[in-house]
Amino acid sequence: MARINLLPWREERRKQREREFYAILGGAFAAAAVVSLLLVMWFDGQIEGQKARNQFLEVQIQEMDKKLIEVQDLEKTRAKLLQRKQAIEELQANRSQMVHLFDDLVRTIPDGVRLTSIKQTRAITIPAAAVPAPCDYRSSPAA
Repeated sequence: MARINLLPWREERRKQREREFYAILGGAFAAAAVVSLLLVMWFDGQIEGQKARNQFLEVQIQEMDKKLIEVQDLEKTRAKLLQRKQAIEELQANRSQMVHLFDDLVRTIPDGVRLTSIKQTRAITIPAAAVPAPCDYRSSPAA
């Protein structure tokens, strides 16, 4: 007589393949979860590193802004000092001119002329008055 295998081998094989499929699916899911977690952690690290670099740059920018303000203040101070220096140099150059002016006045004004004031704007104005010559009674013919 022929032997017939009545065991449901196909059914068992299908269940075995289904278990293997779910095991592989679970493993793939677990691997995907681990890779996703690692990617999230790596991206978080990259973001934190960039935030630290940005913070450093902001601090450096603030320091440079302070230095820029100091430089601008120093440039203003320098400009003021240069103006003062120029004014002093002009005064020093004009100082001897006044001495020469008075020296020339003494030489050119005749005796008997009295200066009442000296005014300098763009031109020099010198009002003067004549002073009568002193009278010497001893040398007078009527004496």
